[in-house]
Amino acid sequence: MEYELNGVNLIVHLPGELDHHSVRTLPQDIELLFGEYEIRRIIFDFSAVTFMDSSGIGAVLGRYKRMCERDGDITLYGMNRRTRKLLEMAGVGKLAAMYEKKEEALKR
Repeated sequence: MEYELNGVNLIVHLPGELDHHSVRTLPQDIELLFGEYEIRRIIFDFSAVTFMDSSGIGAVLGRYKRMCERDGDITLYGMNRRTRKLLEMAGVGKLAAMYEKKEEALKR
């Protein structure tokens, strides 16, 4: 997992497999960044994701809840059709804007 700062946006470049192994350190990593930077939005980059289980969905929802506590929000981009459908079925589409491209997500 890689992190990129763009103004008040934290872009999280997700790995190919988004499961309980890969998301294990995500909450702690983001909390450390919260301590160092003023982050108003987390933008999740799904462009490399080929597999996602409930742990991946839970990680996204957990960061949504945390951003709400900080008066911020989350945005997602780059999902393939299958991943987008899973996220929509889990209700993430009602909580976060979803875009095809990074540029669209940054304009929000």
